[in-house]
Amino acid sequence: MLHTNTRILQGMPSHDIASPLRTLHAHERLLIEAVAAVLPADPAAQLRADAGVAMAVDESTLLVGFVLAGHARPTPPGDHPYPVDIEVPDADGEALSIILFADEDGRLLQLEIIRWDDEAVRAPKWDEATYAV
Repeated sequence: MLHTNTRILQGMPSHDIASPLRTLHAHERLLIEAVAAVLPADPAAQLRADAGVAMAVDESTLLVGFVLAGHARPTPPGDHPYPVDIEVPDADGEALSIILFADEDGRLLQLEIIRWDDEAVRAPKWDEATYAV
């Protein structure tokens, strides 16, 4: 798991990041909601609440960090994936794995895209995502 910009993920201002904070894209909200739909009630409610206040920062083309208003990240940082396997086909049909991570407090942290054949991600077909617990 990459932690390329800890200061921005902790909600602290940084003048050395390339990507500014932005609102969540529609596909990010849908992925988060789909994960929340299969979680137990308390973690699902927390994930939905986090999505409601989250801002995103593109750490790379394959990694999106989330900044949560009013939440200071634990120190030292740690993370774990939410227990949902997500696959999305890329434009050429290759399967992409999507991993949504929480911090040690169980709060929304990052979204990572993995293409296993080491080719560049082209154009994920977000509306064709599949989810497995």
